[in-house]
Amino acid sequence: MKFKLKGDILPLMLLVEEIKESDITPGGIIVPSTAEKTAMKGRVVKTGKGTIDFEMVVEEGQVVLFNPHSGSKVEIEGTEYRLMPMKDAFYRYSE
Repeated sequence: MKFKLKGDILPLMLLVEEIKESDITPGGIIVPSTAEKTAMKGRVVKTGKGTIDFEMVVEEGQVVLFNPHSGSKVEIEGTEYRLMPMKDAFYRYSE
């Protein structure tokens, strides 16, 4: 996926597109919207460049888990993203 954004984001920041989880479990149980979520999942769309002291260890295209209250929600070209510090992504993997 090619993403065009004028300019760069700050060195240790991530722009993440949330991956919505199904409200129905594999066993067929419907999870109410009031149920507490422990972690959210999202695909990294854009990363900062890192700094001299801190290397950017997350790559574009990776999937990360993060706290539901991490970062700020932003809307770019009609799509909602989450802008967060790299330290708020507590697990990363490639699909």
